[in-house]
Amino acid sequence: MQLVLRNIGGDLAGETDMATHGQPGKFTFCIAEAEKSSPWTPFHVDAGFGASDSTVTVIGASAPQNVFTYGCETGQDILEHSSARCWGSATTTSSSRRPCSS
Repeated sequence: MQLVLRNIGGDLAGETDMATHGQPGKFTFCIAEAEKSSPWTPFHVDAGFGASDSTVTVIGASAPQNVFTYGCETGQDILEHSSARCWGSATTTSSSRRPCSS
């Protein structure tokens, strides 16, 4: 992927990408299955392909997210704060799902 970005997309290190922070999927992120040692059916079979088919699944995904639970005092606080972040926001207007105070 890095070669495609540089050779086709014209990416120049330190010029076109000036990000100061990165994440694992910035250029590529590959996750493989260990089909032979897994107790589960392979993902491509669950998706309707044959067991002997060779497939690739491509998705668009967000970067990993940091969840800061400073100020949370109970397990319930941490659970509510973390689950709210999973849904896209650590702050909600509901008093039962408010972020932990610091």
